[in-house]
Amino acid sequence: MNVEDMNVKKIWIYFMMMIIVLSFVACKKNKQDTEHGHEHSHDAVVQLKIGLSGHEDEPHYIAAQQFATEVETKTHGEIEVKIFGSGQLGTDRELLVSLEQNKGEVDMVISNLSNFTVYEPKINISQLPFLFADYDQARIFMQGEIQAEAERHLTNHNMRVLTHYADGFHSLVSTDRKINRANDLQGAMVATSDETMSAVAMKAMGAMTKEVEDVGLTEALRQGRYTGYEGLLSEIYHRHIYQPQYYLAVTNHCYSASGFVISDSVWNGLSKEYQEIIATAAISSSNKSYELAKQQDEAVLRKMESAGVRIYSPDLKTFWEKSEPVVQSYSSVYGDLVGKTIAWKNGQ
Repeated sequence: MNVEDMNVKKIWIYFMMMIIVLSFVACKKNKQDTEHGHEHSHDAVVQLKIGLSGHEDEPHYIAAQQFATEVETKTHGEIEVKIFGSGQLGTDRELLVSLEQNKGEVDMVISNLSNFTVYEPKINISQLPFLFADYDQARIFMQGEIQAEAERHLTNHNMRVLTHYADGFHSLVSTDRKINRANDLQGAMVATSDETMSAVAMKAMGAMTKEVEDVGLTEALRQGRYTGYEGLLSEIYHRHIYQPQYYLAVTNHCYSASGFVISDSVWNGLSKEYQEIIATAAISSSNKSYELAKQQDEAVLRKMESAGVRIYSPDLKTFWEKSEPVVQSYSSVYGDLVGKTIAWKNGQ
């Protein structure tokens, strides 16, 4: 073998060794990325689709827009968030089924907690009557350990709760009496929008309840067939379930919230960095939803007061005293979370 052949052979061996070394380094890097959750390359754009029933001018949609902006800004556009409101991707039930079955049609959903009870009945523990005096208390509870425990098994259905959005508090319109204390509801006939926890709250005060349809409700109140109606403040205002001579008690007897969830499989496919950004943005948008809900309530109260409705805030202590035994009876549904919730309430 001449000198030239030997040099060619050395070059070839050196070249092969370099390929082996580079391949080893690349494999090691890929393994490290996988171990640390870097399944998505930061060079690729990740697209997340949010589905909800709210319209563009409603609080949940506005809060979701803030979430999208924060995520896209903090990831420098590496995550794109698309919001599909007004049920464009399906009804609330259809969206949750799509998440559970991991169809890929939607990645994130904002929906009232009552829609999740088919997967986890305990998730609605925050609707127990007279738990919260105001939005600040509601937010503390919803971001706390009791609510987290109530919804942790949703991951078995490919749903991971990031946070909650505020829907609002239920209040009470009365046609014939000012309600300052729980006993003032004794014998009242209250129309309810449903026969769930809201009706339970009214019955605990000694009232009779009946679920009614929208049609003919305002006329039934005028005629005295019902002496009251309970519902969200926004519903009372927008459905015109009030008259200048009516009383409106801001009882906050039932709190309604929505869950903001992400597909668990999508979540597990994100890097730790992305997960942290999304989780932080979700909490920020949740705080925005509470701010918007509070502003909405204040606005409709001002409008109804201007229309002549007599608005007042009753002493809620007597309402809770009558409600506590009812809350305890729900241990069959919520287990030991009931005791924890009562202890939390009494500590406020």
